[in-house]
Amino acid sequence: MAAEDYTVTRLDETILIKLSEPYENVEMVMGYVDEVDGEDELNKFTKSFRWSQDNNNFSEWFPLTNLNLQNQIIKPGKPFWIEYRYNVLDIQTQAKMTFKSISLEILARSGVITEAKQISVGCCEPGQIPSGCANLILTDQCDEDNLFNPYGSLNNTLGMFTQLTNVVNNIFGHCVKYYKVGSDQRSRDVILHEYSLYNVIAAKDIKVLVPDNAFPTNEFQFDQFGMGIEGFEIHITREEFQNAFGARTRPEERDYIYFPIIDRMYEINSIALADPVVYKEIYYKATLRKWQDRVNVTTPPDLEQELDTLTLSVDELFDSETQDEILKITKPQQYKTIGTGANDYVRSELSQQLSISDNKINNNWVIVSKNYYELDKLVLNELAVKYRTPAKFTSLDNRAFTFWFQPTFGTERTLSNIVSIQNVGGNVAITMATPYPWQVGDMIEVVGTNTTNGYHRIIQVLTGGEYVLDNPYVNNVATAPRARSIVKSFLLYGYGQQSTSGLSIELTKNWVIMSINSQDYIFVHGLTLDNTKWYSMVVNLSNDFNSLSVYIYELDKTQTYTMPQNETSALTLLYYDVINLAGPISIDSGDNWALVAGPMHLTNIRVFTRIIPDNEHNIVLNQYVVNDTQWAELVDNAIPEMHLLRLPNPR
Repeated sequence: MAAEDYTVTRLDETILIKLSEPYENVEMVMGYVDEVDGEDELNKFTKSFRWSQDNNNFSEWFPLTNLNLQNQIIKPGKPFWIEYRYNVLDIQTQAKMTFKSISLEILARSGVITEAKQISVGCCEPGQIPSGCANLILTDQCDEDNLFNPYGSLNNTLGMFTQLTNVVNNIFGHCVKYYKVGSDQRSRDVILHEYSLYNVIAAKDIKVLVPDNAFPTNEFQFDQFGMGIEGFEIHITREEFQNAFGARTRPEERDYIYFPIIDRMYEINSIALADPVVYKEIYYKATLRKWQDRVNVTTPPDLEQELDTLTLSVDELFDSETQDEILKITKPQQYKTIGTGANDYVRSELSQQLSISDNKINNNWVIVSKNYYELDKLVLNELAVKYRTPAKFTSLDNRAFTFWFQPTFGTERTLSNIVSIQNVGGNVAITMATPYPWQVGDMIEVVGTNTTNGYHRIIQVLTGGEYVLDNPYVNNVATAPRARSIVKSFLLYGYGQQSTSGLSIELTKNWVIMSINSQDYIFVHGLTLDNTKWYSMVVNLSNDFNSLSVYIYELDKTQTYTMPQNETSALTLLYYDVINLAGPISIDSGDNWALVAGPMHLTNIRVFTRIIPDNEHNIVLNQYVVNDTQWAELVDNAIPEMHLLRLPNPR
């Protein structure tokens, strides 16, 4: 029932409003603002609109929202007619609601945005001039919409089917996350009539229907040609979709749909209109396929992060294993080490005076090594090799170190007289009768004193043969004080020039000294190391179990030339010990791993990112080419640099 004088008092009343004159040169409607008296939480209108550009053929009624107004495609060269319908949704007894005016924010063809306020003359008091444009007409009972229409029942049929479809969708529909994909206008190809780039423009929660709830199973499915079948069919109601994404929108290919109930992402492969009712589509049929992360589809950062949490590609799932397998097969540290300078992929510096011996270490016909560094040919503690691998790891990492070495310690040095014992900064300082070329970090054995006997490390070298030790000063009582430096050699050095954080491994005739962040961990092996034999060592630093362990093995094989197949390549374990650490350890030296000169022949230097179980020691130590390269951070087989002859131009 139509209302009179723009006022309604009953539930079945409707206000129908038209324009007396059209808008001209309208490019786009940006939005609206209306004025209604008496409308509140208990008294409400349902507002809709339709429009035309010839005042004869009108669009369908759309809900009156800014989004729906903006989605209408208007031809600027034609007049723009619009009609409004205010249906009473709810009204209380003896209440009334009165329409006063409506304003449209219009983008004109010239690019100017104007606000046109439309009111009715009937809303003004007699004798008053309306403040806005009196351009609205209240339709009467003889309006064309109220005349007898023999086909009006078709609209009822359409409404019934639409209502039933929406009811079924609300009850049986599955909640999904729908990602709307739109074409990028900049990639338009007018020759091929296609777009090459797309953008995810919106994401909404909607409901979709799955016929018979027939979600795809995890079983393999094939068609009559033996081809794999993927995806399934869903139904999307027109009203549900347009309420989410606006009028004149529809599902399209490449749109994404995430189903929380099965935790899977799909994309639309094709779209078809369902059987129409009186030539009006009620819902869409969409066939789905598995979603793929396509490079030509751009996603906003916030939605991209959301998609990353919902999806996991095959490449991401197996990425770490794939990289490990590539490293294990290609072995770049071992197959790309020949060359000089930048072409040496393991060493960044190599002393030109360092001698590299070309002798094999053979363990019962197993070639353990082909070369080794003669570190005893350089000046003591001189830099021999600088690696490209940084000397650093965190408290969450584990490390394992392996070496093959042949000590060349010779005889132990004799004890020399100490002239005086003094207090320097709270530490013991000894003055020798004759200055020695001792350096910071050297180990000193002191005897003949009351409180300073034992092994200490030099922390400072003063003038006049005075050396400050890491032992706290108590007194200078002594009978016949003497001292000597301990013969030792670094197996690996990982301290920066000015850093107290780092790690080094030293070997003496009696000890293995692990220095970690300037704190010494001493393993007393007590072995008589033979200068003619080769030994191997495994050092495990486990932050998972807060432990530090050292294994020393001996290579003492007599080659059997008659039946070598009866021999094994097993090594003889000479020493093992483990120390419990106070907690996880991390280092950051600010520099790379290095080798320094000392009385030692050294080869097969390895740094692994995991500890090596004792049952794998023989396998790892006997490998010339490391098999599990994915765990190897540093691999050095002491291969000499290749120096190619530079020839002049033969012409």
